[in-house]
Amino acid sequence: QDVGRGTFSNRHAIVRDYNDGSEWIPLRALISGGADRKLQMWDVATGKPIVSLATTSDWITSMVRVPETDLLMAGCLSGELVLVDEATMLPVKTETVAGSGIWGMDLSPDGKRLALATRRNAVVVIELSGWLSQAQTVRQAALAQQPPQP
Repeated sequence: QDVGRGTFSNRHAIVRDYNDGSEWIPLRALISGGADRKLQMWDVATGKPIVSLATTSDWITSMVRVPETDLLMAGCLSGELVLVDEATMLPVKTETVAGSGIWGMDLSPDGKRLALATRRNAVVVIELSGWLSQAQTVRQAALAQQPPQP
């Protein structure tokens, strides 16, 4: 792997995989969350909030946007993983998956697996196929309940 920088700042870091030529820019968005149980994703380039999420889970510590979907996944210090439909801002699924607090998370390059770094110095990998199919079902039900647009 190689890290390229557009400027001296690491917010422009590009991680390159020399095996397949793919690039990953990890800091396109910045996440803020805490004890207020509110999570905000900020666009690093503009400094403006992209999305805000209120949850009943304790201490939101991390979040990722699932590529090619309108889904967000938030990790909590309680060990809960919350899947949210960004279009409706409805929680799709909440489940305790880590057995201890989630400190960080990241998606595999193909977006099919989610790796969770836990408070107990462990990594938990989750296959997302079931989570994503359940999200589609909840979203369709939510859209069916909305009144028609004039």
